[in-house]
Amino acid sequence: MSITPVQYPGTLDADISLFIAANNVGSTLSADITDVQTTIGLIDASAFPASGFVSIKDSEIVHYTSIATNTLQGCTRGADGTTKASASLGDAVDLNVTAIMHNRLKDALIAVETELGTDPAGSEATVKARLLAIEAGVATSYVRGAIVLPFYLTTTGSSVSIIGHIPHTIVASKIVIESCDLVLDAAIGVGKTITVDVNKAGVTIFTTQGLRPSITGATYQSLGNVPDIVTVTADSDFTADVDILTSAFSATQGVITINVKQYLT
Repeated sequence: MSITPVQYPGTLDADISLFIAANNVGSTLSADITDVQTTIGLIDASAFPASGFVSIKDSEIVHYTSIATNTLQGCTRGADGTTKASASLGDAVDLNVTAIMHNRLKDALIAVETELGTDPAGSEATVKARLLAIEAGVATSYVRGAIVLPFYLTTTGSSVSIIGHIPHTIVASKIVIESCDLVLDAAIGVGKTITVDVNKAGVTIFTTQGLRPSITGATYQSLGNVPDIVTVTADSDFTADVDILTSAFSATQGVITINVKQYLT
């Protein structure tokens, strides 16, 4: 029977490859065995791990893969450089820490060190420092998105066609508003002005009204307007309204974009 080797870094190790040790675990043979027998009966195997190594008469090392009704199954005789030997009813069978068990742990530790390296990125003094640097980088990583509020303009005023909404499933504490943009389909017209306000749950996010997106004259966009309130709460509804609008303007529709970023951790 083959003995499962160290698995890492290809996959993770488990009890079957690194083995289990236990103190004061032993029994005796329930019958004579030959030196090639691959099933070994014990008087009581209840305290033995499901697989591992035992020594017979403190001499031969045997690896077994399973236990069934006080019988060690799948035995590799003469394991770990020892010599196969027959044994008799009543001979001691003990669970000992063997050289191969120690060396497996050694090999597993070396595999971990080899995988990590002394400095994986080549820029830190220690592996720990590198891992902390990675963690810090993740903590400040984010993705950008936007809440879009289209609207139509009429000769008598304006209307907002949709409401932007932050779903309750989003971790709102990790979302912040970066800025608001106002873009029209055409220039508002010389001597004309449009100013819009953005509200979260019915309250303006532009406490300083002079920061509101505003377009005057021959331009059609106002970008990067940073509000006073940038926090987002779960189930936040965003609406917009036109606060200032002169008559006889050229534009017929526009869009207000609330630019947000969500941190990944």
